[in-house]
Amino acid sequence: RRLDRESGNASFRIAFITATALRHLDENPSDLLTLDQKDGVQGKENSSLQLRIRRTNYRGSKALYSRQSPSSALTGAFQSAYWIYTEALNNNAPADDKAFRATYTPPSGVSAVTANILITADDYFTLYVNGQVVGDTRSLIGTGTTVWANVHGYAVTLNIKGVAPIVFAVIVSNNANSASGLLAAMQIVLSDGSSTTIASGGGGWRATSSIPQNFADPGLNDSGWGTPVVLSKNGAIPGDGILSSTMKLNAFLSLSGLLAAPVYAASSKKPNFLFILTDDQDLKLNSLDYTPLTVKHIRDKGLDFTNHFVTTALCCPSRVSLWTGRQAHNTNVTDVSPPYGGYPKFVSQGFNDDWFFVWLQNAGYNTYYTGKLMNGHSVATYNEPFVNGFNTSDFLLDPYTYSYWQSAYQRNHDAPVSYAGNYTTDVITDKALGLLEDALDSDRPFFLTVAPIAPHSNLDPAALSGGESFVMEAPIPAPRHANLFNDTKVPRTPSFNPLNVCPSDFN
Repeated sequence: RRLDRESGNASFRIAFITATALRHLDENPSDLLTLDQKDGVQGKENSSLQLRIRRTNYRGSKALYSRQSPSSALTGAFQSAYWIYTEALNNNAPADDKAFRATYTPPSGVSAVTANILITADDYFTLYVNGQVVGDTRSLIGTGTTVWANVHGYAVTLNIKGVAPIVFAVIVSNNANSASGLLAAMQIVLSDGSSTTIASGGGGWRATSSIPQNFADPGLNDSGWGTPVVLSKNGAIPGDGILSSTMKLNAFLSLSGLLAAPVYAASSKKPNFLFILTDDQDLKLNSLDYTPLTVKHIRDKGLDFTNHFVTTALCCPSRVSLWTGRQAHNTNVTDVSPPYGGYPKFVSQGFNDDWFFVWLQNAGYNTYYTGKLMNGHSVATYNEPFVNGFNTSDFLLDPYTYSYWQSAYQRNHDAPVSYAGNYTTDVITDKALGLLEDALDSDRPFFLTVAPIAPHSNLDPAALSGGESFVMEAPIPAPRHANLFNDTKVPRTPSFNPLNVCPSDFN
């Protein structure tokens, strides 16, 4: 949203990200599933599942993420699926978590491209694909929500080369005196255009009540797990054969770029965070005087750290200290570029596996990031290795990071994409809104970081990439903001362009 304010004769706008997702909803009936609807204990009425597909288009020519509908092959497999359990249903079933796994290995010569999934559980689940959390409803435990009556759909882009197994792992919880059950179908699309489906109740599934910590790890040997008990078919209340009320598919969410960071159940009481990190914004230059609505809606409604100090006022070392909780003499990241700093130094020091966002995921958070990460994170180093710790990331990359009109971004494990001709702060705003909607669609708490380059100086990518000397030019405003403050001057404090400074002045 744009917030307008009149200031004397000048009218200006401030870009402001809010915790509100704008959506276009198509709520048309679908023949995805036809289930019998329970009407008391007797009398049954056919009812079609109501499918809600969310399609969102933000301004800009590039799609940031997508929504889609499940294929007929997947829905057919789900229609034929059975509820599976770790043990026969009985009145003394423990309320402990149960785990289920299914592994699919592509034929020789092809690889898996996407995995499309329809899933529900009795009562709550966390779904993993190759060790990465894809979906979760376990934060609803204790809320009285009937999760099993809602179908959840996911489309996952797999970054797998060659013939490698795809491991689907699900941890399921239920209340006391009720067994934990699973109803699911997966469609794996292969690189040759063919596809195959697997469904609960079919062969290849494993189950256990004794869940190892790394139960979702693709490399785990689950041969010692038991074979699930197959009970009622899709269309019945889990475990008792009574015909169910209509199931509803709330959203079919498209995900891409899976990382390997198992996450366990989170409490719905944990707070969400939107962290906006500006670049080179100096409090002493009075910039907040020109953003009164940011002050009103963010600072004045929160907490202002008036006694906070940056221990290392240099870009990359400062950011590494922020995200690791260590000062520069403990991180040994002491410069903006190799060999003493930059992203390669961050990696070589072992922080890619041990930093704030990995810790957050281990604590049950979904994590998202768009914008500048740190110096040296570039078109040459972004995959050496990929950054760990995010459900979704969309990073600015050097040497295009500081160009307001020639930026380049790199999403998850995808190749970098040029956004030349688009104003970089607007691009980040669009991406942030998309990530915010993804975050709000999950039951897990989230931490979303938005890191624009403004008001950093503008730098020519060609000069940076060529190793030439370069000039830091004034930051470039969006055309709609140009010339709004022509008469504004940097405060003339005693430290402004001091003359005749001698070393003795600092003794």
